[in-house]
Amino acid sequence: MPETNKLPDLAPPLREDTSLAVARNVLNYLLTSDLRRGDRLPSERELAQAAGVARSVMREALKALGFLGLIEVRPGDGTYLASTESAILPEVVEWSLLLGEKPTQDVIEMRTYMEVAVARTSAARRDDLQLERMRTHLEGMRSSIGDRSAFRDADVAFHLAMAEASGNILFRRILDSMQALLMVWSKKTLENSDDLSSYYEEHLAVFEAVEAQDADAAATAMSHHMARALARIQAVIDGESSSSI
Repeated sequence: MPETNKLPDLAPPLREDTSLAVARNVLNYLLTSDLRRGDRLPSERELAQAAGVARSVMREALKALGFLGLIEVRPGDGTYLASTESAILPEVVEWSLLLGEKPTQDVIEMRTYMEVAVARTSAARRDDLQLERMRTHLEGMRSSIGDRSAFRDADVAFHLAMAEASGNILFRRILDSMQALLMVWSKKTLENSDDLSSYYEEHLAVFEAVEAQDADAAATAMSHHMARALARIQAVIDGESSSSI
């Protein structure tokens, strides 16, 4: 390891959640070191020694960073800086480090409230141009049902276009951050889905309500979609938890 990548003091400050503090310090190390995408990190043991914490604490810290897609753990090989750029925005990294099973559910719950409000508001305020943008992204979902990556891109674009149609700039900014926070889990749910047509149908129901400018129907359709989304993510979380026992 080059001298420029010598491990700094990763010890957490007093009176702070240990794994969260260590995760923040490791993140700072990753951002300031000479490591590049795809480079191997120091071993878990070396990182734990630098932080002055048990390996179990460091493992939890690395797990939090893994949830964000910032690092990749390769069993039997080591931990690597993610080869692709994370979508996590700097201003939400503090939230991101809290992610685990329960906090992820909390983010989804908050996003559900936001999405329902967005659907209701966009149905009342959208103009024809904004509706056409939503239609374009919905068609992108339909035409890419066999391509999970393209489907997810169109899915995200649909939700953000609807947020713009609400006329409230904060809806767009907050939902953009929440999309980033849930990026890893949303990818995994798509990877574990045999048929994406049900995802499309849920979005179609939302779109048709917005098109009809029926605010109540739009809110109901979005509430149904988000309930299904939570169930899908929970199934993935449960599957990963059981496989790690």
